[in-house]
Amino acid sequence: MCIRDRDGMVAELHGHDSFWKSPRHLFYLSVPPSAYVATIKMVTEVVLGPRPWADGTTFLIEKPFGFDLADVKDRQTKYQEAGLEEEDIWRLDHYLGKQGVRNLLEFRSLNPGWSSQWSGEFVERIEVVVQEEEDVEDRVDYYGETGAVRDMMVNHLMAVLASAGMSLANDPVDAGIKRARFVGELEPVRREDLVVAQYDGYQDQLAAHHELNPTARKCQHAAMAPTAALATLRSKDPHWAGTEFVVAHGKATDSRQAYTKVLFKDKSEISFHIQGGPVEEYVAIKIPNTSPRPAPVMGPGWNTVQTEPGLWVSTPVEPSLNAYEALYRDALVGDKSHYVTYNEVKAAYGVWDRVLEYEQVPPSKYLKGTGLGSLISQASKGTCSTKHGCLSEAFTLSKVGVEGNTEY
Repeated sequence: MCIRDRDGMVAELHGHDSFWKSPRHLFYLSVPPSAYVATIKMVTEVVLGPRPWADGTTFLIEKPFGFDLADVKDRQTKYQEAGLEEEDIWRLDHYLGKQGVRNLLEFRSLNPGWSSQWSGEFVERIEVVVQEEEDVEDRVDYYGETGAVRDMMVNHLMAVLASAGMSLANDPVDAGIKRARFVGELEPVRREDLVVAQYDGYQDQLAAHHELNPTARKCQHAAMAPTAALATLRSKDPHWAGTEFVVAHGKATDSRQAYTKVLFKDKSEISFHIQGGPVEEYVAIKIPNTSPRPAPVMGPGWNTVQTEPGLWVSTPVEPSLNAYEALYRDALVGDKSHYVTYNEVKAAYGVWDRVLEYEQVPPSKYLKGTGLGSLISQASKGTCSTKHGCLSEAFTLSKVGVEGNTEY
């Protein structure tokens, strides 16, 4: 049911016996984040009343989970003052609902031979890449306040990276603990670790927006907001000593795709494709003939084809639920495995906090339709010194002629 005001909420909920008899009470806050606290207070005081509440009473909120680290902590305090405990708050990051992200953990569970080498001793680099063809013209005012780092990297990309680097969880609660532990061990991003760029024409779009909307709020440094960024991170955890973690995002690039790639020191590679292209979801595994690694196992529901010596491509037989459907299903059954905890958010903002004020780093320019790897390489001015450059070459199914289920 959709409830738009206090009186309507009370009348609507108290008129539905089925709601109160439900084993779980879910309140999805489809309101601006600035209204979260007021809405929570209204629900806890007017609808729920004093504790104890029914088991499974849940408040679903979406990003942004904070503007900076101080704001993250302040919001958590206000949620608590409004009557919530951490177990009541389910932070929805829709990237954790994407099956392409969940495949990271499922692959490791099904392939202990690979999972046993998921460490700095064997893994050279893990890349998380999200690039889009669309520009930000339709929300240029929002982007002027956030830029690529706040919009994507501190939340979505960190959630995906945590799923790639965490230890396998024992239960739903443990999943959030393990993600937070991994992120908490990452060294803070420094200015020299960050490459930023902005597509040509962004500033014209920003000026046009303010000309059409003269009363719109203006961010002082909006013209410098990056629309593409790459950062190289490292972990203090001895388990990951020697591994680079690369996160990259760009708007108005040459294609829409998102993936996580794990590059092993023996030249093996695994690409977990999350979205974009003719086949939204697939896993591609390369094993050089010099490696003793076993052939991959994907389990039922997957079609695995060895397309050439040393290359396996797995595509799902049936389309997966979309990200929101998967997360709503999880909430209905009480599975918090793929919801973000406060400790995860706090750890992520701790990693990024010192580089969130993007006005200190003038972005390089790039033409719309430029490949993400190319534009980042140009913006880096040669600072990406590893043998892979800033980004390794993305794997695409078109190179091997694999077709899959495209109904996503």
